[in-house]
Amino acid sequence: MEVLGERIEHYHSDGQLDHLSSPQSPMQNVYLPHVQRLAQVKLRIGHAQARNTAKMVRNGKCPTDPVLLWVDCLGVLTTALEISQVSAAREASVEAEILLLMGKVQKMLVYQGKYQARSAAGTLLEAIKISFINDHDLGLMRQAYLEIALIYLYSSGLITVKDGSFLESVAGDSSDEVSVASSRTERKYKRSKEDVVPEESNLKRERSRVEREETEQEKERRCAWLAVRCATAVATAQRARGLLVGDTAVTSQRVGEKSTGEVPDFLGLDLLSGYVLGEKKKVYKNEIEEELASLIEAQEVKVSETYDDQVNKARVAAKELSWIHLLGYQSILQRLVSTATTSVSTQLTDRPGQEDGEGEDGGLSEMDLGFISHAQFDTGLNYDVVRYMLHSGLWCMRLTQMHGYLCNNLKVYAADCCAPYPPPGLHMTGQAQFPTDLNITIKSYASNLSLNSEIDAESLSDDPLSSARAPLPPGSQLDSYKPVDRVSASGQDTELSIQWYQPGLEESDPGRCEAIAADKRIVLLYAISRRTSAQSSPQLTPGFIWVSLHKVNDLHDRLALLSQRAEISLVEKVKKEPTTPSPTPAKSKKAQRIKALSPKVQRDEQLENLLRQCLDDACSLTGVIPEQGATSGTDFPFEVSKVNIKNLESMFDPSLGLTLKGSDLLPWLVKLFP
Repeated sequence: MEVLGERIEHYHSDGQLDHLSSPQSPMQNVYLPHVQRLAQVKLRIGHAQARNTAKMVRNGKCPTDPVLLWVDCLGVLTTALEISQVSAAREASVEAEILLLMGKVQKMLVYQGKYQARSAAGTLLEAIKISFINDHDLGLMRQAYLEIALIYLYSSGLITVKDGSFLESVAGDSSDEVSVASSRTERKYKRSKEDVVPEESNLKRERSRVEREETEQEKERRCAWLAVRCATAVATAQRARGLLVGDTAVTSQRVGEKSTGEVPDFLGLDLLSGYVLGEKKKVYKNEIEEELASLIEAQEVKVSETYDDQVNKARVAAKELSWIHLLGYQSILQRLVSTATTSVSTQLTDRPGQEDGEGEDGGLSEMDLGFISHAQFDTGLNYDVVRYMLHSGLWCMRLTQMHGYLCNNLKVYAADCCAPYPPPGLHMTGQAQFPTDLNITIKSYASNLSLNSEIDAESLSDDPLSSARAPLPPGSQLDSYKPVDRVSASGQDTELSIQWYQPGLEESDPGRCEAIAADKRIVLLYAISRRTSAQSSPQLTPGFIWVSLHKVNDLHDRLALLSQRAEISLVEKVKKEPTTPSPTPAKSKKAQRIKALSPKVQRDEQLENLLRQCLDDACSLTGVIPEQGATSGTDFPFEVSKVNIKNLESMFDPSLGLTLKGSDLLPWLVKLFP
């Protein structure tokens, strides 16, 4: 860029701060393709710095104050965002990932007490909104919701942080905070009354001040509860999108039967056109045909076909496509743009906690139904690489159009496969904490921003105090489909949402500071809503527990086997519908004594024994001592049915999680959490 005429501001010739070098403001030529590449390089530099800083903080080997290292990372990422926003070739996916990583770094500064929690949550919400109106990356939005949940768990006092990265849950039930705070107020009032009788106005002012503090704390806990529910809703959409390709009621339909809009041109050309990237498709049946292809082409009469002719033919032929072609095409695009679909698993040895009687695969021998145990593999997310490929902007634009087309033309996709838009309850304004006072080295390019854009970035921000942002990236669909908000309101019954969070910046369990790689720890986030009566307000209880990843994988593998076995051996009870008695002739006494014998349902004792072991493992996973006789004999705390076993398997799936309500599983599941 310097050779092409840009003025570059360099930092230190010895190379220690070269990562802060950036073009001077205003930039001379925002149409250079190097501008967007520079933003992506800055993103990768900031990502590598954040990973290295997190490892140094965790191992206690920081050469300087950790705050300075995190501030350095934040400065590089903020500059990357500024550069991307002024580039003529902006990519929404890159900006969403920059904002996600910025939110993670700001979260670590929140743990250090140097950044406002609500400002960090606002950065993550902006990442969610940009992804929502563009390529709709479910994985990125779910990750951002989980980060928001951790931020509000910390700011509301449910989490304490030791040595910068060790997260520990505060003892005590969060549902009792209101009563505890009110009793604290009473004690303060009694003590002050014994010493000096204050004026009535001072008492009212003191009570109102304490009540305001309690209200702010309750709001932040509600935000943590709401963020976990939003993340679970995104996980539900991920599960539905994965299962949609196997729904014959959808995949058997043709696009032209119910579609009201035109199929995107690039889709028709890629699937149906005779040309790919300007070259004719060549498919040969055998080697002989391939060798003779040049001779055959030389004898053929070449017909010139314009681009419009190709597009018109593809549009007509696209009506005969089925929905499985479109869903498969969308899946291929997602694999092209994202590294999240790349599995990087390594086999682990010397697994801790392997008990006697377990097989080599980590499961009991009687549970071997052909499944492969994942307990001896590191199945965690690969945080050592950025999420989006370097040259993925074109494919992300196609993903945006594909998502919009499917939402408008495939009802089941719009209803089940879309993430929830950030609800108003997650937007916290009026921060009461101290202002952020950090010396962050950034380069602003506000003078390069276009002021005549039709899309205004203020429509994404609900905070009137937030500074003006750049216009939205090109291709953003502000009128995109937004599902009905089903996460903000709590139902009449008890509800439980579970999510599994794999730390991205080396957050660790203080109880296992020296945990080896084979005993990787992850966070179980839960959100419980209880109602004592129909008239009372619900008690919202968010929280988290450190658990072992290999034990979660082992338990999920066993529950997956149980779910398969339940499909074979269990028979669902058919509810009898009440029928009106019909007048029938009187029967003789002998006929009345003869009754139809219903077939006796045979119990699968082996399945029940395996289920009993899984329930004990679930209790040990969360550190709860199982009740004596709760699962002994033939009695279970819930009905042994296909639905309940399937819900258990989905609940302990570390890749997704579940929201459960209206089930007899809930009384037992709620007891697993403090």
